[in-house]
This record gives sequence, structure tokens and C-alpha cells, in this order.
Amino acid sequence: TGACTLYVLSLQPVASTLAYLLEKDCTPPLGEELSKIDVIVILGGGVLPSWSLRKEAEPSGVTYSRVANGVEFFNRCRAEYMVVSGGAGPFGKETNAEVMKELAVELGVPPERILVEPYSSTTWEHPRELTNLLEESEEEITIGLVTSALHMGRSLMVFKRYFPNVVPLPCNYRSNPVRLNEYLIIPSADAFLLSTNAFHELIGIVWYKVRMI
Repeated sequence: TGACTLYVLSLQPVASTLAYLLEKDCTPPLGEELSKIDVIVILGGGVLPSWSLRKEAEPSGVTYSRVANGVEFFNRCRAEYMVVSGGAGPFGKETNAEVMKELAVELGVPPERILVEPYSSTTWEHPRELTNLLEESEEEITIGLVTSALHMGRSLMVFKRYFPNVVPLPCNYRSNPVRLNEYLIIPSADAFLLSTNAFHELIGIVWYKVRMI
């Protein structure tokens, strides 16, 4: 029944297992891989728009994690510049890219080394818009792709259609080890949200494979 499904998806072991299926192959990069990167590309994960109770737009928690980790990767590799990618959300006019650039500058990246791609609104559109922004040919450039580990599989599928050389730089892992305790059978909203996000990615991967046929 619907109630039973809702209960199961709200259990932390179920949610974490679903996330693990998507994240298990997303391992942190080696130093040798980082040295090959020409440009860091960070994908947006949502923005909290400005309004009467929020004077300025703010990055969502997911976006903050991606930018913070992207800046760390940028400082560790030899990339000449970084690209922040993402358009406006459904509730505001500020783009992910604009808010991400502000955060990256606050974290120490020189503004002249940041390119803004403010037009893409979906994972499918990110690499297509990126080809219009980058001067180098797709075959010559090596991209370091920063996004949540949960989102990396679907992102790589699309990016490799345009750019043959992509180094995955996953962050924001959501899966956790399952420990036996009384909380295993207690449902939670956080677990249900994680299950929903995992199913969103799994369905998205299938849909993208169909689109690529």
C-alpha cells in the first residue's frame, strides 16, 4: 500500500542503501588525475532567492557544499580558471551561477579566474551551454566536474557526450553506514527526502539513456 511504501522509504537504512548504490563508484580523485585538469566546472544545486525575509539570495546547502569543495579542488590542481554553472530557479530571478561566483570569491578565488554560465536549468543543458562559453575545443580540454556524489553518474553521462576528457570530483556524499539500533525502524523526513532524491537520480539516468538512443 501507499502507507507501507512511505514508511519503508522513510527508514534511514533504506535511504542510505539507495544513496550508496549511486555513490559507491564515486571515489575521490588521485593527485595524478588532478594534475591533468584544465578547468574546474561546478554545477549549481539550488539557490534561496531574495525576498522580504531574505535581503540577498543565498546558496542552498547543496550548492554551498559543491562550491566549497570546488574551490578546494581548484586550489589543489593546475586549472587556469573555474566555471560556475546554473540558471535561475523557479522562485527567484537570481541565477545559481551568480550566487556561486559570489561565494567562490568569498572563499578566495580571484574573480577574474571565474567564468559564469547562467543559462542552463537542467543537468542535460549544463555541458551544451558550456561549449558556448569555453574557447578551447572539446577534444583538447580536460574538465574537473564538481557535483554531489549522488548526482555524478547522471552528470558524467551527459558531459561525456560533449567532452571526452572529464575527471569526476564528487562531494556531498549522502550514504552512511547502517548501525544496529532502535532507530532503524523509526521513519524520518530526512530519510524520505534522501530516498526521493535517489529515485530522482535513478529515474533520471534511465531517462537520459533513452534520450541518447
